[in-house]
Amino acid sequence: MKNGTYIAAADLGAESGRVVLCRWTGEEGILEEVHRFPNGARQEAGHLVWDLDRLWQEVLKGLRLAVSKAGRRVASVGVDGWGVDYVLLDRTGNRIGRAYCYRDARNLPQRGRAFPFLPQKRMYEITGFNFCLSTPFTS
Repeated sequence: MKNGTYIAAADLGAESGRVVLCRWTGEEGILEEVHRFPNGARQEAGHLVWDLDRLWQEVLKGLRLAVSKAGRRVASVGVDGWGVDYVLLDRTGNRIGRAYCYRDARNLPQRGRAFPFLPQKRMYEITGFNFCLSTPFTS
């Protein structure tokens, strides 16, 4: 890649992840996918969970490739995910328990409990998350 400002982005989709390197010329952004990897929740103890350790290693691999292609001049890194999954941490930042996938059946009853406080239409307007209460998520 030629001179410019380099930005790396990691996108963690529901089925695949990727790391993209963008070179900003001052007038346009030129994108190059430098690493793609499979993603998907797995069954563990009857729940859909994410393999965070593997995903972390894949993101790091992609960032190393991006830095190498940019001649070690990456100015910024962004990460995009669904924004509906979470991991609980203890006071020292260590993970507590599993990283449950938003598609896990344990989440279905909880969604409906929110609607008396925040109607589904308004929740969609705020978050962009579109779901149907009558249809459970599938993997």
